[in-house]
Amino acid sequence: MKSKRLLAVMLSGFMVLGSMTPVFAEEVKNENTNDNAVVSEEQQGTDINNSEEVNDNKETVITDKYEQDKTSEDVKAEENTSSNEPSKTVKSSSKTSKAVVTGQFDEATGIKFSYDEDTKEATLTNSDNFDPDGKGIVNFTIPSKVKVAGGSEEYVVTKLGAGLFSSGGMGNIEEITVPKTIEMIDMMALGEGAKLKTIKFEEGSQLKTIASYAFSANMVLENMDPIPKSVETIGEQAFSLCIYLSPFSFEEGSNLKSIGEYAFESVGAASSQEFKELVIPKSVTSVGSQAFSGVANVEKVIFEEGSNLDTISPSMFYQCPKLKDVVFAKSMNLKTIGNAAFGKTAITDIKIPNSVETIGRGAFVECSELASCTFEEMSKVKTIDVSAFQKCVKLKEIVIPKSVETLGGFKGCTSLADITFQAGSKLKTISNQAFMESGIKGIKLPKSVETIGTLAFYDCKDLAIIDTEEGSALTSTASDMISGCENLKTFRITNPNFINNCNNLGKVNDRYDSAKIDGFTIIAHKGSDASKSSLYQYYENNTDGSWVFKTEGVCHGPDEVPSTKVEPTCANAGSITYSAGTCACGNEVSDEVTLEIPATGNHTFDKTVVDKTATCSEKGKEHKICSVCNDIDYDSYKDIDMIPHIFDKTVVDKAATCAEEGSKHVECSVCNTKKENSDETIGVIPHKFDKEVVDKEATYTEEGSKHTECSVCGTKKEGSDVVIQKLVKKDESNNNNNNGDSTSNGSTVTNTGSDKTSVNNPQTSDEMNMVLYVLLGLVSLGAVGTVGYKIKKRNI
Repeated sequence: MKSKRLLAVMLSGFMVLGSMTPVFAEEVKNENTNDNAVVSEEQQGTDINNSEEVNDNKETVITDKYEQDKTSEDVKAEENTSSNEPSKTVKSSSKTSKAVVTGQFDEATGIKFSYDEDTKEATLTNSDNFDPDGKGIVNFTIPSKVKVAGGSEEYVVTKLGAGLFSSGGMGNIEEITVPKTIEMIDMMALGEGAKLKTIKFEEGSQLKTIASYAFSANMVLENMDPIPKSVETIGEQAFSLCIYLSPFSFEEGSNLKSIGEYAFESVGAASSQEFKELVIPKSVTSVGSQAFSGVANVEKVIFEEGSNLDTISPSMFYQCPKLKDVVFAKSMNLKTIGNAAFGKTAITDIKIPNSVETIGRGAFVECSELASCTFEEMSKVKTIDVSAFQKCVKLKEIVIPKSVETLGGFKGCTSLADITFQAGSKLKTISNQAFMESGIKGIKLPKSVETIGTLAFYDCKDLAIIDTEEGSALTSTASDMISGCENLKTFRITNPNFINNCNNLGKVNDRYDSAKIDGFTIIAHKGSDASKSSLYQYYENNTDGSWVFKTEGVCHGPDEVPSTKVEPTCANAGSITYSAGTCACGNEVSDEVTLEIPATGNHTFDKTVVDKTATCSEKGKEHKICSVCNDIDYDSYKDIDMIPHIFDKTVVDKAATCAEEGSKHVECSVCNTKKENSDETIGVIPHKFDKEVVDKEATYTEEGSKHTECSVCGTKKEGSDVVIQKLVKKDESNNNNNNGDSTSNGSTVTNTGSDKTSVNNPQTSDEMNMVLYVLLGLVSLGAVGTVGYKIKKRNI
């Protein structure tokens, strides 16, 4: 066994020697490499010098060339100076004057163009030479760049000139693409395409202006990409007579500002395609009259939220037969709905924004499906003009805002039975024919009304009563105001100064000899026996014996009965009681009379409603309401300022340890906003010295050592080093005398009890180790000698 181990050790020694040789051989090889490196550096130095010489020569050549060019330019300058001939092309230094070259033909398409020498921008001007080979181009992309035949300069096409493809110039083109470089399409530039069905705009279009008639009279055009968002102006009749184009739209994010008159008039009139909705961009500020009139298939019009349009122009959507729904933007500051703006459409209901001040003549004329018309609270509308809602035959009721001063426009509304005026009405004038031929059954005129026009209630067959509020300002009416009101039974006038000039009052029609209405009643001031009121005189002169004249609720004594007055509010009428006595008209009244005091309509907006509570991160919202009737003041909506932050929350950014400081800051407990300059340092915490670490294990021959350190950071506790006593060997033979506690001589260790007994022979082991040490030493000496010899030999 020993011999085998010895053999193994010797073999290991030879292997060590064998492995050493390549190491030193590598070192020799490196020496050769260094020698080569020296040579390479010397050669490199030569190359660098040569390179510098070449560079010097190159600079010389360049300098010479510069001098030659400069000399040449000087010669040319002298030649130009001495020449009497002007330059062929002279560019102006002025920004307002440009050198424009006309009459050029594009090499690729044959289209005629002009270009600006300063900007290198081109305008396509004529298509006479387009498709010279008669290939019958069907799909055509307008060139974004053009150049003259044989030339190298390219010009960017930014404008399509007037009449570019007019008069049949498109030939067989069915689809045309407008490149993104185009900024303007001039009059009739892409109009009159006999076969043109599709128009496309290249993505990223820079188009700003579509001029008048630009696409007009494309009689078979069916499809068009959304009008690019870059477009700012669309001229009058730009798309007129495109009778099959349906639908059309504007690209989202449109910057469109102006739409000209008749721009889309009758577009799609011959199409059967669905056209669900048309969105008018919020950027639009001006739309010409009849801009969308006759657009046949559009069903819904939406004014984009944030709309800047303040006027619906005259006839803007007139005769759009399928238009059922109009949605005004909530934030829209619309002031005027123009004459015939939505006339002859299929609108079913409409809500007028409270910003509107004028509803023009015929604005909703002949909207035969209109069943509901309402006004937003706090409406500012002042004028509902003549025929505004004429022949809206399904409209059954309407509430007139108190802001209205002039009222007309319900002629021919045969289903309109109920009309109500908001309390506190400011109405002054009821226009000619305002309710002519309507289905109105009764009306109580606001006390503010001063004038009622001719034929205002003409031929209202169901009208049974005309009443006026207490304190009415009405002093007279047109002579034929109620002509043909054959069922008018009651006429009540509260103004003691009323002068009657209505000759057909109480008669079936306006003929002088017309039959009288049976049981006709007049409630008015009577006057004194010496000075009878105008209405009482009319009664006396025209009664057929069935007529009735009353003063109840009209005539009253001069004195108020104490403590009987009930003040009216914005929503509710009040009352007042007068004692018996002589009325202002001269009539003697024998009893107390209680009269109604009309509701004021004057809200007291002194109650605040919070719609959204303000926080330290977001503004709130609030508005005012009337403390009496809870009506909303729609002009009172406003923001509530943000509240201060509540900086009562401490946040630890980095926890402190016994080795490192920590950090913390203060933030708002509501929104977590960090308080400025609130960063603080957290001091280090005490060490936790509860970890025992053995530095050196004790053996039977040597003592060990240990210390205490922090279990968190590993810092050693000062003065914590402790000696570990040497191990004590146990001897079985001494077990009975000293219980195995005596010191062993180190030759034998015996484990007693249930442990197995282990006997070691260190002498045998030590002898084997000695042999190995000797052999390794000899091998090492031999290797060193060999290497030394090789090195010495190489040096020789």
